[in-house]
Amino acid sequence: RLLTDILANTILQINGTVNYGLARLTVPQGVANMGRIRLVTTSDDWMQKGSYLKTENGFLTNGAQGVIEVLAGTGDGRAIEGNMLNHGQITVESGATLEIGGIAPVFVQAAGRIASDGFFLMNMGRFEMKGGKAEGIVRLYDSTVLAGAEVVQPTTLRLVGAGCRLVGNLSPMI
Repeated sequence: RLLTDILANTILQINGTVNYGLARLTVPQGVANMGRIRLVTTSDDWMQKGSYLKTENGFLTNGAQGVIEVLAGTGDGRAIEGNMLNHGQITVESGATLEIGGIAPVFVQAAGRIASDGFFLMNMGRFEMKGGKAEGIVRLYDSTVLAGAEVVQPTTLRLVGAGCRLVGNLSPMI
């Protein structure tokens, strides 16, 4: 359990392994990342040894200097469980998937960048594109999507599943 912000020049690696099993870090409401969080797993034995970042009661804020990296490693899952507010950078390496999940998660892209050479996947939540940009594969499965007028960079969002709902697109760049 993380009790304080992740400061600049700090690297926090959440690493699921064959020897130690899955890795899950829980962060309470109000915690901000100003450093670097790495989600990686070195297990591919289908025994659920992935790496998970779980938020409680509110949002994890990825600050303007914050970076969340999803490294390819090997096969088990990498996920953010809960709500997230992004002002920084999220990168997903080729061959990796970042799943945003949990119970009705909310992801707000307020500024900064999502750079997905792999897959950025939101499952059954709410995705709000209010600023910054998203590059690569950003797939929103059975989710509610809102695109704000502040989006000024060309962005492609892939809405999939019968439960997807576009509740507003105020930007000509989406």
